[in-house]
Amino acid sequence: MPNSIKKSMMDLEFDGFVAGIALEADKRISNDFDTTANVVDLKKILPLTKTLILELAEKSSGMIVLEEQSLNGGISESVSNLLIRSKKFINFNNISLPSKYIFENGTREQLLENYGLSVKNVVRLSHEMMVTN
Repeated sequence: MPNSIKKSMMDLEFDGFVAGIALEADKRISNDFDTTANVVDLKKILPLTKTLILELAEKSSGMIVLEEQSLNGGISESVSNLLIRSKKFINFNNISLPSKYIFENGTREQLLENYGLSVKNVVRLSHEMMVTN
């Protein structure tokens, strides 16, 4: 995997369940900015390797972690802590579910949309991050 990391404006890391969102967002980012993101399934590289995350941070000007679980104790928290401890201060954000019970009804897609785990929101956040970079 490390040999396939390319210089990019944005990295999208995700935990397996939201792969479709990350991949579709990458297509839209590619169309808008004439660049592609490094799209990485963090579930496939557990335990999380410091080397990979730092190499991604080195070759990118921004990173978004998507996870269909709570931020507290999740992959986003692990990645952000690693970046901070390693003094890699890149434009970083995450989209995850709130740390609460969710008692709403709807399809999985509707519920993910309600909490920002959507292609539209990932692309919007990517645009904001790239403009401020």
